[in-house]
Amino acid sequence: LRNIPIAPKILFAMGLLLATVLIVAATAFWGFGAINDARKEVEASSTRIEQSGRGTANLLSYARAVEFLPIEMPVAEREAFEKAMVDEAARFRRRLDQLEAGARQQAGRDDVARMRQLLAQHEEKARQIQKLSRDGAYDEAGKTAFETAGIIASIRQVMRSLEDRAMKRQQDA
Repeated sequence: LRNIPIAPKILFAMGLLLATVLIVAATAFWGFGAINDARKEVEASSTRIEQSGRGTANLLSYARAVEFLPIEMPVAEREAFEKAMVDEAARFRRRLDQLEAGARQQAGRDDVARMRQLLAQHEEKARQIQKLSRDGAYDEAGKTAFETAGIIASIRQVMRSLEDRAMKRQQDA
């Protein structure tokens, strides 16, 4: 190295520095890209978790309104529960629309389809409960309402699996 002129030594050192800078820059660029991808995953998963939570609240409010129908009460109160039943079911369907739109995997779309199917079954029973309750057949309406609790539990179980997958993706990110 002592016999080499200074210019090639400086050029070699500058080349080494440039190569080091390029390697560091590429690594940083790749790292920032990975961080950004993880941020997007956390954001998307958080949105799904939030939508699932709100959907669960709507589902349980809907179920509560249906379960109160077989109780003898003044017409105004019954109408309020019937309105709540319709409103909360509509809100739950909107949450399902949001979950379906944000689904990036087939499992999420399948879960939403399953919840829609179960909700349709429950709504059919809810209409029976509503009719029986309006007709004053509270015992029969109450038995039907009790039988439908399993449908709500099944919807909640599907929703929980959707939430669990979103939480796992968030933790993995």
